[in-house]
Amino acid sequence: MEQTDNIMEKAIDIVDAGTELTEEQLHDLRQDSHLMEDVQDILNVKTAMRMSDVDVEERLQQFHQRMNKEIPMKKSFLSARIYKVMLAAAVFVGLLMVLNIWKGKDQSIEKQLAENIVFTADDMQDGISLTNEKGEQIALSPNTKQNSAITLDDFRNIFADKKNIESVTLNVPYGKSAAVTLPDGSTAYLHPGSKVIFPTAFVGKERVVMLEGRAYFKVAKDAEHPFIVMAGDAQTTVLGTEFDINTNSGEITLINGSIKVDIDNLNKSIVLTPHQQVKYDVKSSAFDVAQVDIVPYEYWRDGYLYFDNVELKEIMEAIGKNFNMTVEFRNHDALHYKMRFIAERNNGVQAAVDMMNMMKKANVSIRGNKIIVE
Repeated sequence: MEQTDNIMEKAIDIVDAGTELTEEQLHDLRQDSHLMEDVQDILNVKTAMRMSDVDVEERLQQFHQRMNKEIPMKKSFLSARIYKVMLAAAVFVGLLMVLNIWKGKDQSIEKQLAENIVFTADDMQDGISLTNEKGEQIALSPNTKQNSAITLDDFRNIFADKKNIESVTLNVPYGKSAAVTLPDGSTAYLHPGSKVIFPTAFVGKERVVMLEGRAYFKVAKDAEHPFIVMAGDAQTTVLGTEFDINTNSGEITLINGSIKVDIDNLNKSIVLTPHQQVKYDVKSSAFDVAQVDIVPYEYWRDGYLYFDNVELKEIMEAIGKNFNMTVEFRNHDALHYKMRFIAERNNGVQAAVDMMNMMKKANVSIRGNKIIVE
């Protein structure tokens, strides 16, 4: 118990120090993986404090539960010290990538040439754009941020001089993401390479939108007007809740509330409960429901990339898509390293790469529009 308390004390002191670390603290971080994990967990709590529309008390309770399960310790000590950290003014960005990382058991590489490139950037990328049903396309104002917020007023201003505009298509290319406020006050958080089609005003008994790609929806409650997402082979119906739809992988994940999923080509219908995910494949007739960790989805909603115990290949593929960069693995052993990783998307690709390099498990560099993992 005393040793565990000492590790936590060191972790809190490191976070309090901000970027002014002593040589001894740097040495301890390099040598002690448990200390690295504690620093990361504390930073996750601080990150929750900075996020908008986040239930901080709930996140703090999750932190307590995880720490009490993984590292037994006195709750009174933890609570007092964690609140001290949460009130600290400095944000210790440089240590967001202090992680527990290890190699996966299976490092066999098949078709190494094919795995060398993880994600190829879209050379034809344009900016975020709007298209009306007449085919008229209007590019939104240039924005250097990866993640943009688009409001209903933006649409009204753009089409103010147009008459009889009934629907718009929002295209989000690779390299960008967007939080879009819909006419009823709902929000769709679009991933790179996605688009959503919706009316300029919801009329009738249903609120219907169409999705291609992936999006996290936060739906305004309206019991008399169901919110329906038509996405590929699936139709998702809700009254007011939060959920994630990925048409690329055939996955629908419920964060809270309740949703009804219909997959016509499989003649399947199911009502999901919170933390459940349905995964389907029309071609193979596969259909499965499982419990999943919803934390990565919530972090995405709030502007972050978050992974826990995920292979580096998957993490780098997500980074490539988010910043529209080709990712090339020259170090094949690194493909299956597993890690915990968090990065704010608007901080840019260089910040993510810098944090990767702190682990010294692989040398990651940017050359032109390519990320090289050596």
